Amino acid sequence: MSRATKVWTLAECMEILGLSGSMTPEQIREAFTRKVAQASNGQGGYTGDMDDLTKAKQLLLAEYERLDPGSSQAAYRQRSENARKQHIQSQASMDTIRARAQREEEEENRRRREREARQQVRAVQREQEKEQSQDEEEAHIAPLSGEEAQEQAEPEAINQKEQASAPPWPADEESGSSDQIQAALDLIAAQARQRAGELERREQAAIQAALVIEDQLAQVEASVQGALATIRAALDRIVS
Repeated sequence: MSRATKVWTLAECMEILGLSGSMTPEQIREAFTRKVAQASNGQGGYTGDMDDLTKAKQLLLAEYERLDPGSSQAAYRQRSENARKQHIQSQASMDTIRARAQREEEEENRRRREREARQQVRAVQREQEKEQSQDEEEAHIAPLSGEEAQEQAEPEAINQKEQASAPPWPADEESGSSDQIQAALDLIAAQARQRAGELERREQAAIQAALVIEDQLAQVEASVQGALATIRAALDRIVS
């Protein structure tokens, strides 16, 4: 039988590679590498054709796969399944992180809109209180006009006419009446100034409180933005 059509037996293949007993793919490859190295370095051990070594290795590996077909195939399937599961878990983990980051960002945007709305409401309230304070102060000191002035002028004219026809008041009574009027005016002015001072102090206190709250909210927002940036960086590293 010619060399090209020769049918190799397992015993011949094992003899060529120097194997005996049980064998594994690793042992077959190591024996082949060892024989090739010996033949190349002229150390003896194998003096046959190098193609015989290659064919013996291929036949033994094929026989190993035939005798134990599930070994390498099962390992390959297991590795593929493990890789698929890891990919699914990694994808699910990234989806979870993205969803959590999106929820946190949406929640932060909602809180920011609420803060801005509350600030606008407080600003409107402060403006209304300021206008109300100004109206009250002007009501105390502004002169009467229109019908109110006319209504007040009529009894004053009658009073002046009566005073002109009546005998003169004693000097002490007239002085006392003028003092009482002046005292009443001074009291009204003092009350108006006190009221204006109280409103101004309240306004300043409210402004200071609003500034403190805004600073605190800015710090919280900066902290949240930093946390979101850290999460995004982690996502970028995971994706890359």
